[in-house]
Amino acid sequence: MLLPACPEPNADGPRIATGCYRLPGAAASAGAARRFTTAVLGRTHPVLDDAHLVVTELVANAVEHTRSGLPGGDVDVAIDVRVGSVRIGVTDAGRLPAAGTPAVSGSACASVLEGGRGLFLVESFAHTWGFTCHPGPERGCTVWAQLRTPVAAPPTDSGLDARMQD
Repeated sequence: MLLPACPEPNADGPRIATGCYRLPGAAASAGAARRFTTAVLGRTHPVLDDAHLVVTELVANAVEHTRSGLPGGDVDVAIDVRVGSVRIGVTDAGRLPAAGTPAVSGSACASVLEGGRGLFLVESFAHTWGFTCHPGPERGCTVWAQLRTPVAAPPTDSGLDARMQD
């Protein structure tokens, strides 16, 4: 579902494009998040591949580790493209009782584990990342990552500004 208004996640530089999208809290939503990312950035954006990896990991984490993955749950994806940066934020539906705050796993056995490296990958590809937990029962945390782009990056070829069609 297209959200009526995007938050202002990134205040750096002039805005090129922006978009927000609400997705079901399901593993399959990672693919929809990648398609949405392509729609906002355009197919020729210099950090599209990195943005795909980041949005996939953030959506997967929200679905796996928060109430977003429960029946009826959802995640919100917001992308803000500015000259010099792309900021991707994923807002979940709130923490599960046993869940902690988002953190990078750095164990010696991480290389043999099937999971647990999502935020490590995000940290590796992003210039910076972080999270903000929102008070109240309606929303949980927004985990965001900012990717640097060449300052002379061409404008998005998507022609999209906060519009994603299903």
